[in-house]
Amino acid sequence: MSRRPQFRHTREELLHRMELRQARRRHLTPDQIKALALAHLTNVDAIARGRADAGVMWDLAEAALQWSLVADALRQQHPDNADLEEAAAGMRAHLETALGVVKRWSATGRIVFRGPELTQARQAIDWMDALAEAVDQGTAIACALECARMLEPLKRQHQAPAAQRPALAEAA
Repeated sequence: MSRRPQFRHTREELLHRMELRQARRRHLTPDQIKALALAHLTNVDAIARGRADAGVMWDLAEAALQWSLVADALRQQHPDNADLEEAAAGMRAHLETALGVVKRWSATGRIVFRGPELTQARQAIDWMDALAEAVDQGTAIACALECARMLEPLKRQHQAPAAQRPALAEAA
């Protein structure tokens, strides 16, 4: 009499684990990469032209944080890749730029780049686009979730300037 093997995982758990492994290997689709590139360009352009609102500013900060996390994750996965080290450094600089824009808005109500920040933000677009082509879906999803968790305290810390709060409350 033969015994059936005892599995430690249910069928659903095994399928879920397979999906996660496949997601780690799958990359973003060309349409996703194009949409991200357009969003990055649009946000930087809106701030450069003085047409950005708080939503665009937070989108810029979120993208800077998320792609900084992606660069660090890819660098850990491929520690000998000098390009990823350079991308991580570029994204750290962009994160500092984005945080500078957020702090400036919180203090003054203005959403602007100062000095070399616009040049840095434009360079970061290239890094973000290159990272979008290199990252697998699993890493991208994990970084997006971590980014959302990290961004909430930042949003609470840097709220609209006091002069704008009554107008924002009326608009809501």
